[in-house]
Amino acid sequence: MIEVVIAVGIFTIAAATILALLPSTTRQAAGSRDIQTAARLPDAVKLALERAVPAASFATFTSANLVAARDGTQVRPVPGTDDNFEQYFLIEVSPLVGNPALRYDPLTPLLALQVRVSWPYRPPGPFAPPTQAIDREQFTFPLALRP
Repeated sequence: MIEVVIAVGIFTIAAATILALLPSTTRQAAGSRDIQTAARLPDAVKLALERAVPAASFATFTSANLVAARDGTQVRPVPGTDDNFEQYFLIEVSPLVGNPALRYDPLTPLLALQVRVSWPYRPPGPFAPPTQAIDREQFTFPLALRP
């Protein structure tokens, strides 16, 4: 009888430990999936920028904001408030500054950009405040556009 009580006690402790770890493991898996999606975004961001920024405006380009769905398949300019587009990733694009060699030169048309992807992004709305930048994870990468 004592052996059965000890076995049930050990089983209960093991089951409670496994159940306690489950939410943490689920959160880590979701975070890992988001990081992988963010790492796959550079090609989609480049295509969206090539459509949105004509080569004639490379010299005057200052910044752009894009959004993407959680699966990373749709990257497009920040929609208006009437749009039902899922906005999970905020993509902030700015010229790469600091190195004079990377400034835009019309003789060698190349626009060097820095792209910061942050998530989870909740846009401002009537019922909830936007997600603050400090509360979002982020991923940064350089990107070059050619006409």
